[in-house]
Amino acid sequence: MRIEVEGVVYEGTPEELREFFPNLAGRILPEVATDPTRADSTLNIKKVIREVLHRLPVPRGQQELYKALYHSGDKGLSYSQIAEVMNRTEQEIAGVLGALGRRVNGTPGVSGDEGIGLLFIIERVGDEWHYRMKPELRQVLEEEGFDWLQ
Repeated sequence: MRIEVEGVVYEGTPEELREFFPNLAGRILPEVATDPTRADSTLNIKKVIREVLHRLPVPRGQQELYKALYHSGDKGLSYSQIAEVMNRTEQEIAGVLGALGRRVNGTPGVSGDEGIGLLFIIERVGDEWHYRMKPELRQVLEEEGFDWLQ
């Protein structure tokens, strides 16, 4: 993670930077637990997912992606199935996923280059990639009650 203060760039993990910038920690270094053994990790992941969803309006393609994976349940969808359900080409799906990855990585509180891996479980099944919504994303979407999810 990088922070620039008056032209000076500081780099480090969120924990390291939190030590040097305690007054800014709550605003620019939100608590994000990536250690699944921590009791608060689910709450922190959900907080970051909310940031991803609310920092900018969610574009229609991403809304459709969330909707398709939400309604597919725990079984998820293959890459080609996503294209079919969304009535888009596989190239267009690549664009939707790429834009979503940039949205995730540009969100304060996201450490590293998690991209869509913050939101989805992605596995190779046979000769195709398969996507499932992480439980934390599903919970946040349900709690937020977005109209476009219906």
